[in-house]
Amino acid sequence: MLTVRNKLIGTMRTFYLYELILNLLQKIFDNPDYTHNFLVVSSARSGSSLLVNLLNSHPKISCKGEILNPEFLVYGNFQGQSKARILMHTKAMFFKFRKKNRLGAKLLIHQFDELGLTMNDLMETLNQPKIIILYRKNLLETYVSLKIAQKNNLWYSEKQVNDDSIEIEPEKLLNYVQRQYELWKDVFSSLGKYENLIFLSYESLATDTDNSMSKLFNFFHLHAHKTRTVSVRQNPLPLYLKLKNYEELSKNYDFSDQKWQLDLEAFRREVLGRE
Repeated sequence: MLTVRNKLIGTMRTFYLYELILNLLQKIFDNPDYTHNFLVVSSARSGSSLLVNLLNSHPKISCKGEILNPEFLVYGNFQGQSKARILMHTKAMFFKFRKKNRLGAKLLIHQFDELGLTMNDLMETLNQPKIIILYRKNLLETYVSLKIAQKNNLWYSEKQVNDDSIEIEPEKLLNYVQRQYELWKDVFSSLGKYENLIFLSYESLATDTDNSMSKLFNFFHLHAHKTRTVSVRQNPLPLYLKLKNYEELSKNYDFSDQKWQLDLEAFRREVLGRE
């Protein structure tokens, strides 16, 4: 539930004038150097909400959620607007109401395609911020998690756990995997050889949280800090129980094959090597 304050801010941010004022205030009061700011770039159901919670547990970090999701009214409604208007909206989200050392936001790669944006657009708008590339290695797990969330409309929870089981269509699964590679290719092509970034897998974050977060804090040049999160994994069942036709699919597809295991560091090298 949004607080009254957040509802008010969300309403205000639907107006062009509000974001225009924020951009003006940035020029007057805020340091135009964005090197202490960052973006979490990820795909849906890859642990980005978990990461945002963990980042926000550090006293010198403030990370917003999906600032490019028009359904999140707390960040404003920019649906149907021009690219310039959306980039102005993005920049407004980085106005520092509270002076924390690091300010960031979460972006999902499908939103770039939907809104006609590139990573380069965002990098120029935010003056080359740090980038965290967060991904989930197991593409089958990612897709199943996505379809379950679409089924029960539960995208984030602090206490509710479900034991839903679904059946998926092989053709749609294959299309999803291909699309993931296409979207990440667009991201890496746009970023080029940009070096101020770090890769993190959901699997590492979930199983070795302290070490993963220590690496991120070091990336930010911040001291280590004990992290916490209030979010829970919504469906902790093993894949063969969440996926009704898992056995049938396993007979037709080798899910241990490299194409089903996303390695974005290697994939980025491959993309840049082609260009």
